[in-house]
Amino acid sequence: MYNKNSSAILGLGKVNIKTGRSKYFNIYETYKGTAEVWEVVGVPQTKRNYRLVFTASSSAHHPIGTRHNFHQDQTGRTMAPMILITAVPVKDMATLIAQFGTKLSGFCYK
Repeated sequence: MYNKNSSAILGLGKVNIKTGRSKYFNIYETYKGTAEVWEVVGVPQTKRNYRLVFTASSSAHHPIGTRHNFHQDQTGRTMAPMILITAVPVKDMATLIAQFGTKLSGFCYK
């Protein structure tokens, strides 16, 4: 079961930052809010693990550098803690490609 201080997020599959395609819909056509980039805590430096979490708001839900816990919305499964690395408006997601690559696992807050 999840920690009551964690945030519920729903998986969207891999998100192509360049095209906006995800498993279910196109991010650029659906979200007008913010794309947060989170780094999973405890992954070796040589194998960084990043996640995109989409918000409906015009800013990130937490300050950059915040360590936060998440759980999957439908199953309640606790996920590894993460640290917020950066956040950009969804329309500017292409600026993330140079640092994080073209595809990242995507989630949205519930």
